[in-house]
Amino acid sequence: MLQIIDSTQRLDSNFLQALQVRLQAVLEQVATSLANGTRTLLHRDIELLLCSKEYMHSLNVEFMGKDYATDVLSFPLAPLDLARDSSELELMTEVPLGSIAINIPLAQMISEQYSHSLYDELCLLFLHGLLHLLGFDHERDSGEHRALESRLITSLSLPNGLIDRTLLS
Repeated sequence: MLQIIDSTQRLDSNFLQALQVRLQAVLEQVATSLANGTRTLLHRDIELLLCSKEYMHSLNVEFMGKDYATDVLSFPLAPLDLARDSSELELMTEVPLGSIAINIPLAQMISEQYSHSLYDELCLLFLHGLLHLLGFDHERDSGEHRALESRLITSLSLPNGLIDRTLLS
């Protein structure tokens, strides 16, 4: 189950309900793109924290050692190895997958900069963070994270994602 927490308390309930629907579509698309054994991982609880620039800055300093407010951070509850036996992965379905934090002011600024909706930007950030929760890491892998993210972005009709924007700038 996806639980959205708006710690900024600036987003209205209609926006949050519509966001929940869109993010559920992201989860479903990711599930259909993954191998059978890893699909069950997406039935685990995921917390999405929508936060301020200041709070994101503090998270980035504390957990990543970086002194700036980034756009998205992922906090897996337990490290995943997607190469594991699928029966072992199914035993892990009772444990929450983890948390994703998104910097709302930065997401708003980026959505305006790239001329797409805040919904699209939040879907992109959520997708990126979700893939990190699932064990993908574009900073360490051989392009698997980027390739899967790009395919998912296309299938969800979203604008360019984080990795591609970074590489194109």
